[in-house]
Amino acid sequence: MVVCERNVDNKLVIPDSVCFPEPFGGASCTSGYDVSLAGKDAGYVTGTFNNYFQSTDGFGKPSEIVFDTNVNAFTLQYAMPFLFAGLPTGFSCGVENNEQKTYYKMQELACAYYKVFKYSEEFFHEMEVGAKMAMKDAKKSKGELEVWLDTFKKINA
Repeated sequence: MVVCERNVDNKLVIPDSVCFPEPFGGASCTSGYDVSLAGKDAGYVTGTFNNYFQSTDGFGKPSEIVFDTNVNAFTLQYAMPFLFAGLPTGFSCGVENNEQKTYYKMQELACAYYKVFKYSEEFFHEMEVGAKMAMKDAKKSKGELEVWLDTFKKINA
């Protein structure tokens, strides 16, 4: 695994395999450590790493609990596509348009809730009920949140 390269415009170049950009956050003894991988093999490497930590061959717990380290498949290109070179034409506009759709807003909410689920199922359920109560009149939003939460529950199972 190598550090991601940058082009002449100082934009990150997404590789054919996998790389990691230099860390964006702090690196002190009191902060967690986040490693985001980019490239076509990023999901595979992330899954393998996370599965090993949680296996009996590893530590039996997620790396974020054992070492306060999070390893993720890189999705920053969706949050800040202007940092990257070589993305398809219209990608940035597509991201911006999708961010306005309820479906993707509910995906972000469900992702945040699911991260809580890994630490405390009880607190996750409190948040889930609270969100659904707050959206009781917004049936579309509530329904799309439920679709995403069900998807994550199936993945977890």
